[in-house]
Amino acid sequence: MAFNGSWKLVTNEGVAAFSQSIGIAAEKLAENKEFGNPDANVVETLSVDGSNVSIKVTIGGNVFRESNLPVGKEAEGTGVDGRTAKHLITVNGSTMTRVQKGDGYEATYTRTVSGDSMTLVMEGPGGVKATRTYSRQ
Repeated sequence: MAFNGSWKLVTNEGVAAFSQSIGIAAEKLAENKEFGNPDANVVETLSVDGSNVSIKVTIGGNVFRESNLPVGKEAEGTGVDGRTAKHLITVNGSTMTRVQKGDGYEATYTRTVSGDSMTLVMEGPGGVKATRTYSRQ
C-alpha cells in the first residue's frame, strides 16, 4: 500500500484554527504544541493492510499516540484531546479518508500519497481547513 511506512512532518498550516473548530480546548492545544512543530521530529508510521489502519505518532523519538481502526466500518476512537468520536476510514488507491463524528462536530481527514510525499487535508465545521505535508523516511 502507498501509505505503509514512516512519514516525517514537513509543514503544518492552519491546524490551530482547525482544532478549535472541532472543539479542542486551548489548554490541550498548548499541551500538544510539539505535535504541530516540524522541527520537533514528528513522524507518523502508517500500516494499512486492507482491513485495518494503524498509526503510530512519535515526537523526537517518543511515542505520542497510537491508533488502530478498521477500514470500511465505523468504530469508536479517542482523539488527541481524549474525547471519543466515531471514525469511518476508506482507502481508495493513494487516497485515505477518515470521517470523524464527535459531540457537536464532524471533520474529514484526507491523506493523499504522491511518490515520497503525503498530504493530509483536514476539514472541520464551517469549512475550516488545515494542511500537513510529510516526506517518506
